[in-house]
Amino acid sequence: MLLLMMAGSVCADGTEAYVSSLQALARERGLAGEPYWEVLGHYRRGLFGTESLIDDPAFFFSPVGRTDPAAELDATLAAFFEPATDNLTNHPVCRFPARFEWLKEQLSIDSAKLPVDPCPIVERVYEFMKPETLVLVFPSAYMNSPASMFGHTLLLFERPDENRLLARSVSYAARTDESIGPLFAFAGIFGLYPGYFAIEPYYDKVEQYNDINRRDIWEYRLNFTPAEVRRIFLHTWELQNTFARYFFFDENCAYMLYSLYDVARPELNLRHDKGLYVIPIDTVKKIVDKGLVEEISYRPSKVSRIKAMAGQLTPDQRRMARELAAGGMMAGDLATWIPDDENARKAVLDVAAILTQFRLADGTLGHEGYNRQFFDLLRTRSKLGPLPDDAYPVIPPRRPDEGHPSSLIALGGGWEREEPYISLRFRPAYHELLDNDIGYDRGAQILFLNTIGRWYPERDRFTLEHWDLVSVESIAPRDDLFKPYSWKVRTGITRYPRAPEDDDLVGFLHTGSGMAWENRILPGLFYGMIDARVQAGRGHPDDAAAGGGGTLGWMVSMTDTWKWLATISVSRFVAGETYTDLEGSFGTDVRLNDRWSLRAEYRHILRDGYEQPDARLTVGRYF
Repeated sequence: MLLLMMAGSVCADGTEAYVSSLQALARERGLAGEPYWEVLGHYRRGLFGTESLIDDPAFFFSPVGRTDPAAELDATLAAFFEPATDNLTNHPVCRFPARFEWLKEQLSIDSAKLPVDPCPIVERVYEFMKPETLVLVFPSAYMNSPASMFGHTLLLFERPDENRLLARSVSYAARTDESIGPLFAFAGIFGLYPGYFAIEPYYDKVEQYNDINRRDIWEYRLNFTPAEVRRIFLHTWELQNTFARYFFFDENCAYMLYSLYDVARPELNLRHDKGLYVIPIDTVKKIVDKGLVEEISYRPSKVSRIKAMAGQLTPDQRRMARELAAGGMMAGDLATWIPDDENARKAVLDVAAILTQFRLADGTLGHEGYNRQFFDLLRTRSKLGPLPDDAYPVIPPRRPDEGHPSSLIALGGGWEREEPYISLRFRPAYHELLDNDIGYDRGAQILFLNTIGRWYPERDRFTLEHWDLVSVESIAPRDDLFKPYSWKVRTGITRYPRAPEDDDLVGFLHTGSGMAWENRILPGLFYGMIDARVQAGRGHPDDAAAGGGGTLGWMVSMTDTWKWLATISVSRFVAGETYTDLEGSFGTDVRLNDRWSLRAEYRHILRDGYEQPDARLTVGRYF
């Protein structure tokens, strides 16, 4: 026993000496300062030193590892030599395989001295998945969910001999059940939610985005090599069940994927190539611009497929689909109504089935009625077989990466009651109704911190004209199959003229809801809303006013690069003071290219006996 104890002591001393030599060699080579080690630790240099974006203490071996990359590297090397147990899952070699492979290569670590090499669990999973290519996935924006208004990004580990739907996806998202938009935005802006990386089957994500949330999906296959994909896989393994604080504008779903790209190719340095905020579509554009994309695919949502299908049905056939979904007609009767066109019967049943699912989702159909009605449709539909792939093709819209960048700075000039002024505007994000729609949802507006200032040279006066804290608007057209409601929420500060020398700033909250339709006589989209308005500031005699009214609008894209928007609104203030506010506006925007636009706007105000015309011309630069 004494000899065994002495032998164990010698082995322990030998291991400690070997670890110390590795740590000394790592310090000599400056590995803690290498870009790859910074990527693996998610380290970022700031005003107060180096700090990791990962907030989970379990991600670090050293107590100061979150802020000291060198201490974390020393502790990681020591951890690799911890004795193995029957449960290898939590052994450091298995817990951090990307760190292990890199450090082993850099320091030529002797495999014979390691208790675990390689990790059998990691290798079994890797062999099962066999990822050879990487796909960047962008589900388009979804206006009815505050967490999805800017779209989302995730990655797929794809194997060439497998249907893409069976691939595994990796994404980063806030973990929250919050559904109230303002609360979600507040907590997301200030990092109050934990964010986690999740690995899930892609077919689950397609069902979530494509079918339930009605979002089109764009898939960008990247040109990473199998060896680079393996490095991403190993680092993704390290990030499982690890949390980092989620920030809506910075450390979000799109930015956190930058580290995965940099793990594959550190020279990309994407995690350092950003501004004050990161928007998902801008990261997609950046990946395309850097030449990392070799193939792009479009996966239409269920709604897009149904609209394409229904668009080629006759009015009577569309009516039949609606009646089937409403329970006013039995599926078995369809052969009597459409005896000679089997493909049309298939399409009518498919449209009716999805409309029935939507009726369940919006609460107009209970579960009992849904089960009876939906399975009647499925039984009849299953007897007819599949539709030909090209029977009702879905024409892909313009790709999201072809649209304008999300930030804008605009310079121009105009006249206000015959007085000239120079206008300067800065909009950090994201898209507004008058912007060109290429790559964006028509009728969707999301503005954050939109700021407009004016300088009047004749009076040498600079004023803040308008500032949006947030402005969100959804103009969703209704038809005979889908009947969404349009809505808007705007809040911020605006200059509020009441007389030639009376134009104080007021804070405002404007909301509204209504409907929109495609025009069958003239081109474009017509909409109307019932509005509610609350304002506070010295622009009102009692420092506040509240009321309501309505808005009518007409939006039309004359060509792919030329757009018009005309609105007229009337409000009656009844609290604080009593008067009528009438405002009409017209704007037209010409897209010069994906970076530049030319815009002309005219606004006319009739407010409590005061009249003010305002015309301006601006040139905008998107970036």
